[in-house]
Amino acid sequence: MARSAKSAQRATLHGDARWATLARSPNELTIVLDPDGHPLYIDPAVRWALGYSPAELRNLLGPNLVHPDDVGLADRAWREMLDRPGEEVKAEYRLRTADSSWRWFEISTTRLAPNSADDAVAVRYRDVSAQHEASAARVAEQERFRALVQHSYDAIVVSDENNVMTYVTPAIKRMFGYEPGELLGKSGFDFVHPDDVAEAVEHAQALVVQAGNKMLITFRLRAKDGDWRWCECTSVNLLDHPYVHGIINSFRDVHDRKRAEDELRQSEERLSALLQNADGAVMVADTAGRLLWAGPSSAALWGFPPEDMVGRSMVDHIHPEDRREVVRQYSKMTSAPGLSVRTEARIQHTDGSWRWYEAVFTNCLDQPAVKGIVANVRDVTERVVVEQALRESESRLEHQATHDELTDLPNRTLLFDRMEVGLARARRNGTRIAVLYLDIDNFKVINDSQGPIFGDELLLRVATRLRHSVRAGDTVARLGGDEFIVLAEDLEDEQDALALANNVTEALTQPFSIGDSEVFVTSSLGVSFSGGDGVTPADLVRDADSAMYQAKANGRDRTEVFDDGMRARAVERHQLETALRRAVSRRQLQVHYQPIIDLASGRAAGVEALVRWKHPARGMLYPNTFISIAEETGLIVPLGAWIFDTACSQVARWRDVDPRYAPPFVCVNFSARQLAEPALTDDIANVLAATRIDPSSVHLEITESVLMGDVGASQDLLDRLKVLGVRVAVDDFGTGYSSFSYLTRFPVDVLKIDQSFVQQIDDDREPNGSAIVAAIIGLGHTLGLRVVAEGVETAAQLAELRRLGCDLAQGYLFSGAVPGRKLHDLLHAAPTW
Repeated sequence: MARSAKSAQRATLHGDARWATLARSPNELTIVLDPDGHPLYIDPAVRWALGYSPAELRNLLGPNLVHPDDVGLADRAWREMLDRPGEEVKAEYRLRTADSSWRWFEISTTRLAPNSADDAVAVRYRDVSAQHEASAARVAEQERFRALVQHSYDAIVVSDENNVMTYVTPAIKRMFGYEPGELLGKSGFDFVHPDDVAEAVEHAQALVVQAGNKMLITFRLRAKDGDWRWCECTSVNLLDHPYVHGIINSFRDVHDRKRAEDELRQSEERLSALLQNADGAVMVADTAGRLLWAGPSSAALWGFPPEDMVGRSMVDHIHPEDRREVVRQYSKMTSAPGLSVRTEARIQHTDGSWRWYEAVFTNCLDQPAVKGIVANVRDVTERVVVEQALRESESRLEHQATHDELTDLPNRTLLFDRMEVGLARARRNGTRIAVLYLDIDNFKVINDSQGPIFGDELLLRVATRLRHSVRAGDTVARLGGDEFIVLAEDLEDEQDALALANNVTEALTQPFSIGDSEVFVTSSLGVSFSGGDGVTPADLVRDADSAMYQAKANGRDRTEVFDDGMRARAVERHQLETALRRAVSRRQLQVHYQPIIDLASGRAAGVEALVRWKHPARGMLYPNTFISIAEETGLIVPLGAWIFDTACSQVARWRDVDPRYAPPFVCVNFSARQLAEPALTDDIANVLAATRIDPSSVHLEITESVLMGDVGASQDLLDRLKVLGVRVAVDDFGTGYSSFSYLTRFPVDVLKIDQSFVQQIDDDREPNGSAIVAAIIGLGHTLGLRVVAEGVETAAQLAELRRLGCDLAQGYLFSGAVPGRKLHDLLHAAPTW
């Protein structure tokens, strides 16, 4: 029995042949266990592997042999092996050796013949401690390298062959202020100073030619704050290195060193410049001005060798006009040691030319190393010439800024400056100043008919006559176009100003001969006078302008003096303009409609859209009160567009409510400002499309004076309007031009006889009052046009118009202009006249 136990123990400890065959190689240790972990076979090689004998190992097998940190890993591997019979499961963990050290093993476990009498687990141990130690050493080395790189005083940047940065160390922030992540993926060339880029590119190109190349360069890089800092960069080509694959660039901040070097170099250059005087000459003279020593650069200044100048007096070479001042400055300086004076003078060169020189004399008589007057002299001829040219240029620019380009008369800027001075002088002296605002009558007609060159020449001639017609101290200025202003000072009373105005207008009465043409011109002139202390140049010009417009309104070719009535009208006009601007945005404007009667049937054939302003203080205002203001200010463009849109929309509503009583057409007035808008036809087309009304039911009323203002432009405009399908009516016909030949050229549809002719029909003072109306009706019918009589107010006028065969009429006899709703009610009642 005892022998049998020993045999079993030997079989357990030393195994039998079947387990021994599991050994794979001499480098492996094999142990066979039953599924519960009891040893069946222990490889005798266990002693060299772990230091234990097989008997010692038998009692240690299990968790006690595994490193505490690896027990979990070992258990998971054991369980996985049991669950996967026949498959090899590997794991690496540490085992304790006989000397209490820990060694790494790769442990492979395989379950053999499960569910049989031979069920067992083969465990193979392969010592991999050397590999782990080597790996740990590599990691430690990498960590050491990383620590060295991360904490290096130099900034290290890895870039690819295109100089795109792929790795940046933290030191870059200390040197340039960038976070490393801000630079990744960016080209290093983007940060190089423009003056250094070419050298940097050449450096990079040479570096990538061959692996292992190492080069050094110094250049400026832009810091994050925008400053440029000098750095020294050592670059190594490691593009072929298996772990780098890039260019290693080590940057060192040498800004302070470079600055110190620059300062040292500049100091040396200054010293060299002082000694060699590349920009001038250094000389030493005595108190009498005789040269004791001359630097080598003095020869370049005057052409004399230095040795030939010693012993000569500097004064002998100075221009006679400058000599006295130089001697005065030199004498003053010689009396006080340490004193310096600066002077400029012309000195004659050996080539005979006179050149400008700047000399700084310093009294160094008390300095043992000098014992004389040190003269620093440099040629400043170019500077003096440039300064003189600059002064002349500034003078020209100042003249251009204050004078009219065409006539060379003072412009508004200079005029207002002189008016400010004149007002101040008038207040001191108890005198007055006057402003004469002159506008040439009908200048536009002359300019348009003769051309702008002719017009400019006429303006030049007018400017010349105006200068000769005023007093010596008066100012003639041009504001622009054909508007001139005369500023007259030191006037005793208004009669002096009126006498001057008479001289001005008389000067223009004689004809102007320009080329082969002779032109007669007249002018409208407004006069304003200085008054109280608060008067400004702008006030005087504004008042004179108002008086000038009054002169034009009163027939032109006359002089008007600004008075309180004009001021009141000007104030009222300004207030009205301001209120009109608000009225447009506050919807105080309304469109009323006046019926146009077919004289054959006596029924309404159409309407004319007329704007009204419901003023909050003045009540209902008619167009003659504010339309002229709208035209002058440009408000007529948005206002006219609104009127047209409103009128077309109203026609559409009438049509939708009851087409039987919708007016067949609507007339809308258009001003010259509206007709000049480039987008006019597009805007009209858009309104017609939006309201879906028949274009032929829209009549655009245009005065004949507007049509004849620019015949070519009018022809083009009317052609474009006719393409839209709208009709064109000539308003106020008979008041503009004596020749009506344009009617055969323009594609118009309707003539509207001005009301002034209609009112003459039953006027006893006009025995031939019907003749003009009859002629217009006959002309219109001959040309195939419909004729409308405006301003019909009496039954007698209506009867005569019917007798003369007039087609249509409108006026207060039929109805005034009323809101759209009231007109619809009126037409619904179907009245006849």
